[in-house]
Amino acid sequence: MNVKAKVKMRSKTKTTTLLPKKNGLSEPTFSWRGEACTERHGLHEPTASCCAARALAVVMCGVPAAGKSTLAAGLERAAGAAGMACVRVSFDEVGVAAGAGREPSPRFDPVRWRKERAVALGQVEAALEQGGASAGLAPPGAGSPSLVVIVDDNMFYRSMRRVIYRMCRQHASAFLLMYLRVSPGIAAERNRARVGPARVPDAAFQRMVAAFQPPASSGCGWERHSLEVDASAPVDPNAVWERVRGAWGPPPP
Repeated sequence: MNVKAKVKMRSKTKTTTLLPKKNGLSEPTFSWRGEACTERHGLHEPTASCCAARALAVVMCGVPAAGKSTLAAGLERAAGAAGMACVRVSFDEVGVAAGAGREPSPRFDPVRWRKERAVALGQVEAALEQGGASAGLAPPGAGSPSLVVIVDDNMFYRSMRRVIYRMCRQHASAFLLMYLRVSPGIAAERNRARVGPARVPDAAFQRMVAAFQPPASSGCGWERHSLEVDASAPVDPNAVWERVRGAWGPPPP
């Protein structure tokens, strides 16, 4: 398939649009935020020629119903097809497992939420610790073990994402933020179409949308290593996976 690509420069952020659609899935539009620091610090978008950490954390973030879990599952399949070990930690699934056999409560329980979140974070750290056990850098394709840890959660506060970033620093793992950008209207429509526990109550949905902190789009903050995906239409996870592999760089300094 011939793929046409065009690159647009906007506020020192490179956006790549890939066309056309394949199997009803949109080839995603990406924005690479790492370029904002290029002039001052000589940073660049990592490629396969760079030395990469042996483990990579891909941290999903976005408003509810942006399509994070669907893309996370697709990335997990793509990583497996590429012969890479992959651990996907779904914070929602951890919560469901923790509540098995328990009478559901219509009210939000912050104590239970914190406990379930601690369990999920513990799973992420255990995977990164295992992946970083053979710490150091290795050229991609050199036969060294590779592990992808997909963190599947809304991560709507910047402080939540920073917890994973610090884990990556501690365990010599690469960090990549995957921001699924979608309008609140589209997300709300998708959420209303959901049934059961997957549907976020309308009031909670509005609070989360209002509280969501998108990744920093300027400056040289730690969030600069991120990919922004236009998720207004179904996204091809294989196309996203190729960008993930291209952005697999060294651990945070």
